Amino acid sequence: YLQEAERRQNEALEQKHAELLSMRADLNQQLSRIRLLLEKGDTDAAEADIASVQQTLDHTRIREYCQHQVVNAILTEKDRQCQALGIRTDYQLLIPRKLPIDPLHLCSIFSNLMDNAIEALRELPEEQRSLTLHGALRGSYLLVRLENPASRKHAERPIRTGHGYGSQILQDIADTYDGYFQCDFDNGVFRAIMAVKVDRIGGKN
Repeated sequence: YLQEAERRQNEALEQKHAELLSMRADLNQQLSRIRLLLEKGDTDAAEADIASVQQTLDHTRIREYCQHQVVNAILTEKDRQCQALGIRTDYQLLIPRKLPIDPLHLCSIFSNLMDNAIEALRELPEEQRSLTLHGALRGSYLLVRLENPASRKHAERPIRTGHGYGSQILQDIADTYDGYFQCDFDNGVFRAIMAVKVDRIGGKN
């Protein structure tokens, strides 16, 4: 799964690079027009063209969610699913480039948290679909918190065949790293908090 996510991220990078190359001539023309407008003193038209150039550049920008490439690869894939479902997202991730955590465990943490949220949100009306994902180092722990609206029916449903094991996987990873995993449902909001100790690998002795 991690290799597939990284492959998709590399494809997105190549696509954006190709878009930039194809737009280079158009951008040069726009910049020349902006210079002429400024020389003529037509600042309003120049500002409008600058805004258009900025919008074009924003479209080709590769989003980096944090410094860690595994987390970036996973969220690039999951955010694509969120956009397709009209899910509004708020990512605040201060995760360094290197962490003493098995990349497969990082992959499992973020993919399971996001999968659980997306599954709950797809059952809600589009105007209610939103999630917040925060992650940062706090002392010797990596803390990850995800919140999303959910129906009580979804939050309290029993485990079904092929579903519902993500929470057990997260708990197992938390135990491996002397951490903890908690989740709760209150006032229509599902919350999950994951903490893993990052000052050593191998978990409990």
